[in-house]
Amino acid sequence: MTITVKQALGFLSFVGAPTVDPNIRLWQPPRTGDSAHDFRMGRNYADELVQAMVDAEAPNLLIQVIKAIKATPEFGPLEIAFLNRIAEYAMQSTRNLGKSADVVPFERASNGN
Repeated sequence: MTITVKQALGFLSFVGAPTVDPNIRLWQPPRTGDSAHDFRMGRNYADELVQAMVDAEAPNLLIQVIKAIKATPEFGPLEIAFLNRIAEYAMQSTRNLGKSADVVPFERASNGN
């Protein structure tokens, strides 16, 4: 199912209202003060974003959300878990690409070792 980016943003629970500062609107998750809970929520927000990027065919949403995270004054369990989960998706994707006969394996740059 392909949706518009605007529709995708409407599905993301961590996006603020349109009246919120546009620099941080895309990262307005509620914070509970409970690190374990916030960590779980950060992972959930990453899952939401990845699904929205797939549905809208808009990988640039990740860049916009990271810019919003950077513009917010707080970097805690929500952000750590969010970025960790995004990294897990990247790692899994790389593993899956390596199994495809259509994909040339990623070659690491030589560092002289």
